[in-house]
Amino acid sequence: MRFVLLIAALCLCGPTVAGTLGSDSRNVGLRDLGNLGGRIANAEAVSADGTVVVGDILYAPLFRRPYYRAFRWSARTGMQTLRDPAGQGTHAVGVSADGSVVAGWISIPEPKAVGGTRVFRWTVAGGLQDLGTFGGASAIAAGISADGTVIAGTIRFSQDAKGAAVSHAFRWTVSGGVKDLAEAYSQDSTAEAISADGSTIVGRIGLPFRGRPFRWTASAGMQHLGVVGGTGAEARRVSADGSVIAGSIHKEQDGVLRGYVFRWTAANGVQDLSALGEAHAQGLSADGTVMVGTYAIRPEDPNVRWYLQPVHGFRWTEREGLEDIGTSDGRTPLRPSAESADGSVIVGDYGAGLGLPPNGIFVLTRQRR
Repeated sequence: MRFVLLIAALCLCGPTVAGTLGSDSRNVGLRDLGNLGGRIANAEAVSADGTVVVGDILYAPLFRRPYYRAFRWSARTGMQTLRDPAGQGTHAVGVSADGSVVAGWISIPEPKAVGGTRVFRWTVAGGLQDLGTFGGASAIAAGISADGTVIAGTIRFSQDAKGAAVSHAFRWTVSGGVKDLAEAYSQDSTAEAISADGSTIVGRIGLPFRGRPFRWTASAGMQHLGVVGGTGAEARRVSADGSVIAGSIHKEQDGVLRGYVFRWTAANGVQDLSALGEAHAQGLSADGTVMVGTYAIRPEDPNVRWYLQPVHGFRWTEREGLEDIGTSDGRTPLRPSAESADGSVIVGDYGAGLGLPPNGIFVLTRQRR
């Protein structure tokens, strides 16, 4: 999340904007989707064909509490916000293959509830459906299947037998309701993504930065991926059939936890991609061959603080390696958050960070091979 001090006037129809599209000639178009006058806009997911984007926008009116609104943008209809009938904040995190169904969560501002959130499912035909907290104190969604009938996420319970708060990954279906995926585990579990076919859910067992990545299927249950090295790891993205996973390994260096990428396949196990440098996977194509995310550019001066390192967007394939996807204006890096099923459309946000303009959401189109 980034604060913006100045908002540029942006056309909601998604005009093409000038940008530096990297050195790869397959980058053929960059579009700015606007942010409906908000302070911060975040893209979270994109439909299979790249024509529908969802995410959230932070609004910060004077003398009022800031609030979020989920949005859905399509190439045909433009930008729309997804409102909770009760007027609470909304966040969209997943979209079906055809863009007609959106998953997300509703936030309840303090002091009404501390950290209170509820899962929602939105459809073009029926609007927003509040699915609740599934018996927990709160719940959030992480993603949705291609047909829009299965949602994965995390339920947070107020406390366990020892009085500590605990979280469980869940799988919800239109026909069968909710299933707790961590009933047999004493540790926390957090869902991060769901496969397009709805059969596989991935995430983390244990605490942030200290946990272990998991892969869940109905037939095999919760499985550890066997990632070794570092202080912890988490699975972040999964291919359409659940056979390929991208995630993060956390390693402590000079007293600082740094993140690196790994890739796991059902056929070959774990592939450590630490050689790419500090990076985070944010998107994976349907067949698992194309990964997008962010990586840190090492400063020439070794005395520069780690948190001042520029963060750029990347696209990676096993054959071509890592490629910087470019900037929005020659200076401001593009930061991907998702990609279309074939990897030809990348969506995300750009911004100078630290509350400085410009800020916006982008759609980058590449030539198909």
